[in-house]
This record gives sequence, structure tokens and C-alpha cells, in this order.
Amino acid sequence: MAGADNISLTEGTPSQYFIDAIEDSDVLLIDPPSHEKLVERIPGYAAAFRKGLQRRAAAREERIANTMSKSAEERYLDFLATYPSIVMRVPQWMLASYLGVSPETVSRIRKKLSRKSLL
Repeated sequence: MAGADNISLTEGTPSQYFIDAIEDSDVLLIDPPSHEKLVERIPGYAAAFRKGLQRRAAAREERIANTMSKSAEERYLDFLATYPSIVMRVPQWMLASYLGVSPETVSRIRKKLSRKSLL
């Protein structure tokens, strides 16, 4: 559910998203007719799917608002607080892309924060 592309699923168009796994992963690929069968046949699936879509929409809205209102350093610190186990496992370019900044900016932020922690 978390990686589903609603537009692609409902309109049958190619997805504008891609998955770039940084670790071994299991991925479920499901076509629209099969997804409809799940919605119809599995009790609770439709509600769980809808809840997942709502959580994802809320996260997307928050991410957009943060991009417009917070500094790159604030967004980095938010990411660090939210995903502490991920921040050092993802490549810097990927983290920068997620934060909407250049890899060089991430490097400067990390350098600045490490200097602060040494003081």
C-alpha cells in the first residue's frame, strides 16, 4: 500500500514513480483487476487500503509544507528525528533528493552539525 501509485492504479497509466531499493527487499506487483478483487473479497482490505492512502496523502502534504516553510537544515533534522535508523544507510544523493536539496548541501549541514556536537 505504501508504494502504490493511485493515478497509475486507477487510470491504467504508467507510474511516474520508481522504487530504488538500497537493501534486499520484497516488492508486491499487482495489476488493477487483481487489486479490485482484493478490495471486494478480503474483509477489511478496503478500509486498510483507504487508511494507507490517507496516511500517505497527509505525509505528502506535510512534506510539501515543510519544503516551502523550513530550511534545509530543519528538514534534515526532521528526517533524522523521524528516520534515525535510515539516515546513515541511504546514499547522500538519495537523502538530498528526498529533502529537495543538493548533495553538497547535505554535506554542509552534516559538517555544521558535527561541529556543533563537538563544542
